[in-house]
Amino acid sequence: MEQTVIPLIIQVMFAAVASAAFIFLGWLLSPKRPSPVKMSAYECGVRMFHDARVPVKITFYVIAVLFILFEVEILFFFPFACALKDFVRRGISAAVLIEIILFVGVLFIGYLYALAKGAFSWKE
Repeated sequence: MEQTVIPLIIQVMFAAVASAAFIFLGWLLSPKRPSPVKMSAYECGVRMFHDARVPVKITFYVIAVLFILFEVEILFFFPFACALKDFVRRGISAAVLIEIILFVGVLFIGYLYALAKGAFSWKE
């Protein structure tokens, strides 16, 4: 192992152990006396007029998961954009362009599948 990596490994290990120790100490030393007042939802000083725990429609979760999925896939375009000049200089830009088109095609097929399954419809 290279000598320059050892301090980094030690620092990461120390940070992980210190973080775990602080979380454990906080849990160990914190008071654990729940009461109905402590367990109730706080609404900015206004008394609650109904239960704060209401069911949320599953459509919100589906849209959130699809958003995260397609947003993470967009992150894969960033290395391509950064290395495009190098691809052109090496003469492999056509092959990389075909790969990116295939990647976008797979994303588009996934979008069409979600659209066909009704993932974007808000009906009850």
